Amino acid sequence: MKNKKSVLFFLSIVVGLAIILIVAILIRMNLRSEQEITAEQIIHTYMQTNGIEIKPGTTEYRMFMRQIFWGEHPELAETGTNFIKNQEELEYVRAYAWKYSGYEGLYGGKNEPDVGEAPSPPTEPTK
Repeated sequence: MKNKKSVLFFLSIVVGLAIILIVAILIRMNLRSEQEITAEQIIHTYMQTNGIEIKPGTTEYRMFMRQIFWGEHPELAETGTNFIKNQEELEYVRAYAWKYSGYEGLYGGKNEPDVGEAPSPPTEPTK
């Protein structure tokens, strides 16, 4: 009887820890970083100021993020504008645009192999 209680107590602790771990993982997955929130605020302020009405998650939003990433919106592509105060904010905006442009999913995990420099062509002897 005492052994059965010990096993049940141990199992309840394991199940409790598993539940806590699962909840922590789910919360972590849903939390956005402060940098991402800052970038989103900057971009959405820019959109409101310029009358751009695009909903996040749409193809149009993804295309808009690509435009930001490639610098097609100068006020979001350099520091010292009405929207980007410093280099840190610029990096946040570029990272956000990369992520929500769809590029991160397409290219984010791919690394090109390091093949080094191409060899120089052979030189002809001088006469």
